Amino acid sequence: MRASRLVILITILLALAACGGSPAAAPPTSNAQAAVPLVDIDLAPLLIQSGDLPTGLSGAQVKDIVPPGLKGAPTPAKAIDQRFQHNGNNAGGVVVLLYEASADVESAFSLAVGEGKNSEPQYGVGDTARAWLPSDILPRARVAFTRCHAYIDVTFGQASIDEVTAYAKRLDQRLQPLVCR
Repeated sequence: MRASRLVILITILLALAACGGSPAAAPPTSNAQAAVPLVDIDLAPLLIQSGDLPTGLSGAQVKDIVPPGLKGAPTPAKAIDQRFQHNGNNAGGVVVLLYEASADVESAFSLAVGEGKNSEPQYGVGDTARAWLPSDILPRARVAFTRCHAYIDVTFGQASIDEVTAYAKRLDQRLQPLVCR
């Protein structure tokens, strides 16, 4: 009687293993399998989240086009341009361009940064980044950076470089799982 129960138990275990009932039988998944195509990434909800913007700055118009200042950039797989406002006036924005080819990311960055005049390297955000400090002539702070398949450009009017950098770092963290493969 005991032997027949053991045979039944072994038969059940073998059947479960053959049918994939065992956790060890689950197929492995990878980031490449789970990755959303760049064109399908919903960027809008990632751009502004609670606590992101300095006091007085708010979101304004959102467009899914390359802004005029980057018209010479390669055509991206996906683009978003979120404008900011302060007391109803334009106060900068954030642009995210997604590219399949890393050469296109670098090309967009080079176009936007130009020769790097009036900017300095910015560390702790993105793969490569440059920062422009506000001045009396242009009271805007800006950080432009790359992260894997993305070029990101952030400008805040009437804000410090520290505020722009803090926002850029948070946005970088939100984008990284989606744009790095």
